[in-house]
Amino acid sequence: MEASDVSRPYFSVIIPTHNRKISLTEAVQSVLNQSFNDFEVRICDDASGYPVKGYLTSILPDNRIYIHTNTTNSGPAYSRNRGLEQCTGKYICFLDDDDLWLPNHLQSLYDIIQKYPQGILYYSNVQILNVDNNIIVKKKMLPNQILPKKYFYENPVTTSAVCIRHETIVEKKLQFQEDLRYPEDYLFWMCVSDLRPWYGTGVVTVTYRVFANSLNLSSQKVDFITNQRLLMLQKIFEYYANNQVFNKTYGEVINRGVYIKIVREYLNNKEPAKSISYLHKLIKLQPYIIVKQGFVYIILRYILFIFKSIFRKDCCK
Repeated sequence: MEASDVSRPYFSVIIPTHNRKISLTEAVQSVLNQSFNDFEVRICDDASGYPVKGYLTSILPDNRIYIHTNTTNSGPAYSRNRGLEQCTGKYICFLDDDDLWLPNHLQSLYDIIQKYPQGILYYSNVQILNVDNNIIVKKKMLPNQILPKKYFYENPVTTSAVCIRHETIVEKKLQFQEDLRYPEDYLFWMCVSDLRPWYGTGVVTVTYRVFANSLNLSSQKVDFITNQRLLMLQKIFEYYANNQVFNKTYGEVINRGVYIKIVREYLNNKEPAKSISYLHKLIKLQPYIIVKQGFVYIILRYILFIFKSIFRKDCCK
């Protein structure tokens, strides 16, 4: 949706949400606390079990907030796409309903846009907050322009830290893949990675929160995430099927990155058999992986896991 430059807000903020009343309230409040206030907020309620619109308008009344409600639970990709259809801002920002912005987030993005107006995409750095509200890590300060290879190996940006030119979304007809519920955002940024340039603010303005329920995953949940990762991988190769540069330079890199994530997730979830199965598949795909640093790290993790298992058994005798 387009509007005249006079009436258009500078930023549109898209927030998909589902059954996160408290964290959503905190996320929206962090937007309203911005020192740069020329924005609109597009909240996409993915059929939550409580009346999001009535609740938010009662505790955070603000005419810059617009709320769309899905009739059925359709996933974050579907919700973000509804936000993309409805937003009017010159630049589009995303915020997950469990993340927070520091008060200078939009101002820092505005400043980098003014400095590099030729940019397509802009991003800030992130701090990660654990379940005890302690900062456990600050994402490495990223270069002003992300190298493509870095992006293909691991996602160096967080969706809540990204801002993209609205005109680019319209011209390229960009959308999130609605048949993916995870990691739909990674696939989206992967598909726009050849639209350049990208610029970083160089400062931490986003808080990525880790909740207890995201750390303790059931075996079925890890299986689901694995299948979604493999579907994402398939879609990436379909998207770049006719791109010889991608196939020659980045194909193996992204294959390795995705499989290593799967191997580590199963190992972290104490499912060594499944982890070893995917490690075997990775070695078949890329035999030379055994000389890579990441492979050595995984092997050391296996050894530590085995020793811990033996120790627990001895203690229980």
